[in-house]
Amino acid sequence: MRHGFGIGYTGWANGLTIILLVLLVVAVITLIAFNSERFRKKNHPEHNKLLEILKEKYVTNEINADEYRERSMLIEDGYLDSDNPSIMILKERYANCEIDSREYVVRRDELQGKLSKSPLDVLRERYAKGDLSSEEFHKMKKTIL
Repeated sequence: MRHGFGIGYTGWANGLTIILLVLLVVAVITLIAFNSERFRKKNHPEHNKLLEILKEKYVTNEINADEYRERSMLIEDGYLDSDNPSIMILKERYANCEIDSREYVVRRDELQGKLSKSPLDVLRERYAKGDLSSEEFHKMKKTIL
């Protein structure tokens, strides 16, 4: 039996070392992910162009400070969608103050597919507007379902 000191590592030292290494790896990965997202956000040329348009509108008093903050926050909120050309066109129209915030959000959500309507929703909407009679509505509803 060996009862001496300094012979190999104990179970506690190995377990602590492994835990510290895992924590170090997680910290490095988190740091890299955080910095790369911030880097992409700050260095996207189209995104920066839109923010410059907004700054110019603010400096020339075409928009007030509240509207500038609102528009820049909405544009920054969707910077990951910058690869979608239709959303970039919409963002440019929004930065040029061609559309208001409500219209921008609705159109953006439609383009991203967040507001896609089912055929039944479209049918109900047409019936509510009066485009369809009650008979047409029920006939089409049976066809859909």
